[in-house]
Amino acid sequence: MKYKALLKTKKRNGTTDYKNWKKGSPYSAAIGTFLLLAFLISKQNLLIAIGLNYVMLAFIMNTIILLALIAALFLHTAHWKNIAVTIICVLLNIPLSILYLTIVIN
Repeated sequence: MKYKALLKTKKRNGTTDYKNWKKGSPYSAAIGTFLLLAFLISKQNLLIAIGLNYVMLAFIMNTIILLALIAALFLHTAHWKNIAVTIICVLLNIPLSILYLTIVIN
């Protein structure tokens, strides 16, 4: 029953609003972009360490969100389209992270 607390979202007019769940994706991308630009401008090795720690933290958080969304997909089949769009928004951070790591390595 503990997973149900994780799946609770705001309700509007009796329908569940999963759009709030994808608000974290742009913030995650913005933080990653800021760290990349700061590194490219300053070339400080400290920013590489901060960036790698951030990538690990973002990976853990996005994995938890993704698992909760997958559970919600099966539990709330009436809202599968909204949940699927939110899953795609979360997954879009993966290629962005790979691109940023490639830029830093080269």
